[in-house]
Amino acid sequence: MQLSNNPYFERKIPNQLKDNWRFFAADKSNILALSIVILLIFICIFASILEPYSPFKQVSALSIPPFWRSAGSLSHIFGTDNIGRDILSRLIHGTRQTFGDALIVTFFASLIGSTIGIIAAFKTGLKSSIISHLFDSIKSIPFTLIGIVFVVFFGHGQQQILFAIFFSLIPIFIRGTFMPTKKELEANYICAARLDGAENFYLFYHSVLPNILPNFTILTSKSLSQAILGISTLGFLGLGATAPACEWGHLLSDALPLIHSAPWRSVVPCVFITLSIASINTLGEGIKDMLTKGIE
Repeated sequence: MQLSNNPYFERKIPNQLKDNWRFFAADKSNILALSIVILLIFICIFASILEPYSPFKQVSALSIPPFWRSAGSLSHIFGTDNIGRDILSRLIHGTRQTFGDALIVTFFASLIGSTIGIIAAFKTGLKSSIISHLFDSIKSIPFTLIGIVFVVFFGHGQQQILFAIFFSLIPIFIRGTFMPTKKELEANYICAARLDGAENFYLFYHSVLPNILPNFTILTSKSLSQAILGISTLGFLGLGATAPACEWGHLLSDALPLIHSAPWRSVVPCVFITLSIASINTLGEGIKDMLTKGIE
């Protein structure tokens, strides 16, 4: 095939998706964060298969140290707790209650909150102002306080905590989508498109959504991190999951009295919580940079 003499001719049109992926993958921390998040999701789905032992029954001797200590064993990588339950199995099972529940809560909160925020941004006048200021007030209430209120009225339990975090995240998504959408709708190109007869759905899908997506990515990653931290914090305080639950915050609280004799029991849940939050935030920043490549 004869090639064109045009100096701007390309034999193959660049693929935008592949180009964005190359930019994302150029930073190794993004790949590491993505791998950890995918691994956590995989553990949530197949936790019952991956658990080497039952997370609720005594399977060995009491308080066996982890494998890196002299008295440790590879049959119990992170050792056993004070009643002989395998710590690794409990951490794997607890991934569903901490990371998995946080993921579900954040998804539904983002779906409801962003929908309300976008609809409010397209409204004008008193309705838009009331929605904005109302949820600004709710947003100022810490999720820990909302969780305590739910526990007072509905009792202890993981379900009550999830509802508390769900209702505390909705105002964050409403405000986080309302302001960027409102700003875009006030831009000159949107006014010009309206004069040409463009409808609201067309404006949102083709003009507003691509411009608010980077901010929404950061908002979602931070909200997911807050949800994980909220579930762990309230579980640690004894307001969430109760024994014999394997939620990471509850595991940390359960190990605290033995921190001097068995410090690894406290360190391992902290590492899981920190690693998951750091990976989510790093992944969110990486996706945001990928979406804004060539703009900022």
